[in-house]
Amino acid sequence: MRLLRVLARWSPVLIASAVIFLLSSRNDIPDLGYHFPHRDKVAHVGIYGFWGFLFCASARRQWPGIPRIRGILLAALAGLVYGASDEIHQIFVPRRSADLADLGADVLGAFLGGWAHAPWLGLWSRRGP
Repeated sequence: MRLLRVLARWSPVLIASAVIFLLSSRNDIPDLGYHFPHRDKVAHVGIYGFWGFLFCASARRQWPGIPRIRGILLAALAGLVYGASDEIHQIFVPRRSADLADLGADVLGAFLGGWAHAPWLGLWSRRGP
């Protein structure tokens, strides 16, 4: 029963992680027609930003008393670990490669997503810090 509650709390992060893994497994990412410098880095920041937001939300449900800054830093650290595993995974995908700049964008996105969660939490919740 306790395991089911933990899985329920973290299921949004697990689902987002699975989507990231599936996208990373493709060697034919579709071109959406947007062409500007570093668009792939912007995509990484956006995807991991959403992931970091979900991570921070799940962490707050798992550990209700966790300080906001600790949740944000935990999201960034987890983004680093998951992003690194994703970059390693891409080494084994044909026509894909690992890129430290992508990893940096992943960590930045996870941090910003966690940071975005803090004001959102303040708007929608009256609970403590």
